[in-house]
Amino acid sequence: MNINETQPLKGLKLLVAASGSIAAVKTPLLVSELIQAGAEVRCVVTPSGAKLVSPLSLSTLSRNKCYQDEDQWRTQESKPLHIVLSEWADIVVVAPLSATTLARWVHGLGDGLLASILLATERPVIAAAAMNTGMWKNPVVIKNWQFLGQIPNVIKLNPTSGLLACDRQGEGRMISNEIIQLAIENLLTTKNGIYSIRRDLTDLKLLVTAGATIETLDPARQLSNKSTGYMGVLLAQAARFRGATVDLI
Repeated sequence: MNINETQPLKGLKLLVAASGSIAAVKTPLLVSELIQAGAEVRCVVTPSGAKLVSPLSLSTLSRNKCYQDEDQWRTQESKPLHIVLSEWADIVVVAPLSATTLARWVHGLGDGLLASILLATERPVIAAAAMNTGMWKNPVVIKNWQFLGQIPNVIKLNPTSGLLACDRQGEGRMISNEIIQLAIENLLTTKNGIYSIRRDLTDLKLLVTAGATIETLDPARQLSNKSTGYMGVLLAQAARFRGATVDLI
C-alpha cells in the first residue's frame, strides 16, 4: 500500500458498524471522512442503531449497501453474510459500541449480524464505546470493557467527557473521528498480508508533555506560543495504541 498525505487509507477495506447509541448520528460523518481518506467502506447497523441513523445515509456515503440484520439470511453469497463481511474487511470499526453490543460480544452471543461478525472476525477491531455516564460506570459494563481488553485483536477507545444527549455532564461521549482514524492508521502494517495490531511499545512507560511553552522575560512579560497541545495528545494516543503506558502532562 502506498501511503500519501491526501489519501492515507487508500486501498484499505473498512467495515464500519453502528450500534444503538445516540452517538450513531456521528457515524455518517466518520464514513464520509474515511471515504475521503481513500478507504473502501461497507457499513453494518444494528436494529436499534437504525432507529438513530438512516441506513440509506450510510449506504449513500459509503457508496455500498448498508447491511442490517434482515440481510443475514437473504444473501446470495455462497457463505453466510457475517463470514463474507468479516473476511472482506481489513479492519472492523465499531463506532459507536453500545453497552448492549459490548455485552453480546464479550459473552459470545451471536444473535444478530454485527454480533456474529464480531465473533467471527480474525481482523483487528477498533471499538469506540459511547453510552450514558451511569451505564459507563456500571460495574457490569466496567467488567465487560475490561474483559474486552483481553482480546488480542481489539483496540479499545474509551469515551470522553462532556455534555451528553441526556443533558448530563460526564464520561460517555464517543471519541472524536480524528482519534478513530489515528487508530486505523496505527494498523497500517501487514504480516503475511494481514493487518495486525502493533504492540512493540509494550512494557515501556512514556512521559509526553504538551501545550504552550512560556519563557519569562521579566516580572511583567513572557514569551509564549499558541500551541494547543493537541499534537502531544495525538502522540500519546499513538503510543498507547502500540502498547505503551503513557503519562500526559
